[in-house]
Amino acid sequence: MKHNLDILAVAVQLVRELGEDAVTHSRNRLVELIAVNHHRGATFWRQVMQACESELARTRAVMPNTAALARDPGDLSLPPSVR
Repeated sequence: MKHNLDILAVAVQLVRELGEDAVTHSRNRLVELIAVNHHRGATFWRQVMQACESELARTRAVMPNTAALARDPGDLSLPPSVR
C-alpha cells in the first residue's frame, strides 16, 4: 500500500499538470482498475481522486479570483474586477 505522501505527491502533480481535469483523470483510472478487479490499485486512485478534490479546493480558497484569468489563455484582456 502506498503512503499518504505518495498519494499527495501524485495528486499535487496531477492538479499542476491537468488542473480541473485531474479529478476526471483519477476517476477514470479508478474505474479502469475496478473493471479489472484490481482492488489495491483502485484504492490508491480513489485516495488520489479525493486528494485532487482537496487540493483543488485549497487552491481555489487561496486564489479565488484566478478562475476568470484561467478561463481563456488567449484572452489577454483584464477581467472586469481588475479594470
